[in-house]
Amino acid sequence: MFWPGRLDQPHALHYLPDLAWALVMPADSEASWGRAWNLPSPEPLTGRQYAAAAALDGRTRVSAVPKLALRTGSLFETQERDVTEIFW
Repeated sequence: MFWPGRLDQPHALHYLPDLAWALVMPADSEASWGRAWNLPSPEPLTGRQYAAAAALDGRTRVSAVPKLALRTGSLFETQERDVTEIFW
């Protein structure tokens, strides 16, 4: 498994469809216009903790991918451009 950035830096990860729904719901209501909204997030995990939680066999190896490698890869792979934009 490849993790963008440092393996020991904690990050709160979100599932994009849930996040989109949570942003659209207040926008649909005029009562919420002009107010600040905070979205809840899960407890931050490090890259190592995320890999351990995602490992089904308990032997998944995790490697950090530096920003320069992602930027170089984004020249050839469009999905990597998205990751480069949100790099921590």
